[in-house]
Amino acid sequence: MNFIADEGLDKTLVMLLRASGHDVFYFAEEAQSTDDETILDFANKENRILLTRDKDFGELIYRLQKVNPTFHCYPTWRCTHQKLVKLL
Repeated sequence: MNFIADEGLDKTLVMLLRASGHDVFYFAEEAQSTDDETILDFANKENRILLTRDKDFGELIYRLQKVNPTFHCYPTWRCTHQKLVKLL
């Protein structure tokens, strides 16, 4: 799968996804401090699933109708990185 990970995701999860064969563009490595709308536009253009912990993306997706498959990784989830990789 092709993913975009915003800066809120930690590098461990990104590295595990890559090790599992996924293509992950990680904004913390490539373009720090990019605004949410630009990240979402890039995800749409590249046809990638957005991985984020940022709840603000929900507003962009639903209220502004900027459609993109998004997976929110909330810090309150009691889930290891390995379990998230298997889920994805």
